[in-house]
Amino acid sequence: MKRNYYLALVAVLIATFSYGQDRGVLTGGFQSDIQFYTDDELIGAISPEEKMASNNYMKLDYALGNFSAGIRYEAYLPPLLGYPPEYEGNGIANRFISYSNDFLSVTAGNFYEQFGSGLILRTYEERLLGIDNSIDGIRINLRPISGFEITGVYGKQRSYFELGEGIVRGLDTNMGINDLLALKMKTKFDVGFSMVSKYQNYTGPDETIPEIVNAYSGRVSVKRESVYLDVEYVEKEVDPTSANNYSYKRGRALLANVGYSIKGLGLTINLRRLENMDFRSERDATLTSLWINYLPAETKQHGYALANIYPYATQAFGEIGGQFTLSYLFARNSSLGGKYGTSIEVNFSHYNTLKNKVNPLLVLDDPFNTEFFTLGDTTLYSDFNVEVKKKINKNVKLSFMYIAQEYNKQQVEGGGISENVRTNIGAIEFQYKLQNRKSIRAELQHLWTKQDKKNWAAGLIEFNLLPSWSFYVFDQYNYGGEDQVHYYQGGLSYTKSSTRIALGYGRQRGGLLCVGGVCRQVPAASGLNVSVSTSF
Repeated sequence: MKRNYYLALVAVLIATFSYGQDRGVLTGGFQSDIQFYTDDELIGAISPEEKMASNNYMKLDYALGNFSAGIRYEAYLPPLLGYPPEYEGNGIANRFISYSNDFLSVTAGNFYEQFGSGLILRTYEERLLGIDNSIDGIRINLRPISGFEITGVYGKQRSYFELGEGIVRGLDTNMGINDLLALKMKTKFDVGFSMVSKYQNYTGPDETIPEIVNAYSGRVSVKRESVYLDVEYVEKEVDPTSANNYSYKRGRALLANVGYSIKGLGLTINLRRLENMDFRSERDATLTSLWINYLPAETKQHGYALANIYPYATQAFGEIGGQFTLSYLFARNSSLGGKYGTSIEVNFSHYNTLKNKVNPLLVLDDPFNTEFFTLGDTTLYSDFNVEVKKKINKNVKLSFMYIAQEYNKQQVEGGGISENVRTNIGAIEFQYKLQNRKSIRAELQHLWTKQDKKNWAAGLIEFNLLPSWSFYVFDQYNYGGEDQVHYYQGGLSYTKSSTRIALGYGRQRGGLLCVGGVCRQVPAASGLNVSVSTSF
């Protein structure tokens, strides 16, 4: 990515503004993650030749009045294991200049944008997954009247230290019906429409490969006091790519969210159907590169390690299901709430494959060939969990969690055992406040299963000396497996103001790493890791 001249441009801009009466505001941050690798035959960890890898980020942002500008420098020397090797190197990975007032916002350079829920377009950065699919180009946002907003984007997406070949073009509108029609009512209505188009030149022999692929979406939101309903539908034109094995099926997606909340009670229902919705700006892109849209798993995002051995990764080519969450707070001084109250949350999520149509005549005439609202015959994932949190007194808190999962490893990960993995997981968490701003936190977890690697046990002890020091020891023990492996870890961290330094040593279990329901495969690793971060 040969963009070093932009660094000089932004530096000149900042210097020019700084000579004015108002010198503006300069903010930034730095992060460095370093790992020293060692071989570990027991877990299959093979260290790289250099034995050391590091990911480094330096960000500067400047704002003065209606103007803002920023740059981000990145260095992967080389990248940490599990990150795409294409990241190796260093340079200016992100830079932008922006102007904004009440009517207009304009950005030139790298920017992040989301249309609706992200089913049709969302560009974002997630360093833990090695994802940065920002658009390098122009973004224009107009707010001509109250209740109406329109956004246009045009550019190419970041592809490591280069740009992808495809061009992304998009238009999004948001309309607040109450403001537009001057309606004085408690129920709020919002409507939105989006269009995203990608273009990539094709010079190969297959005349059926499209150079332009369009996607369209519409959404409606209704809110009244404690109740809301959001519905979004997307259709995508034929988009044969390497990621979908050059399928000529059209794509479509439906997302519906319903929620209800009053004091002490909350209920949410999320329903989603996806069909051939992997959408990338380059037809040969794979893994986590050059995604145009955002398809997180609509499941419970667990905080316990054993519950994340079998995480669900969204099946963009075909899934139907959803999740249900009910939370309730038993009031203080009630029979079940006790002196401090008791909270309980029940969550259930389930996803199946799509159901193919059985009438061969309909299959020939239908561009989708699937029944829309019918579950397919194959279970992809299921998760039922109950969590209870209880404050015993002013110093002691307890949490209890039970989780039952069913995981189709062959479908979700593209390999492994043919039989679905069925697990039962129990977890207990204990927190105790000591004198002089000290605290102890402990976890005990256990996973039972007859499939795959069999039973696991895990334990954590964390000791905190506020506001600066924290120490921990953690172990995951696969005692039911053939090798009976301990995945041990230990470390400490020191925090002062906005600076944090962390040091750890141990083993990393290979498998899926997920953040917000988006996943990537990581290899088994062993060694020492150091992390430094600060902001100003």
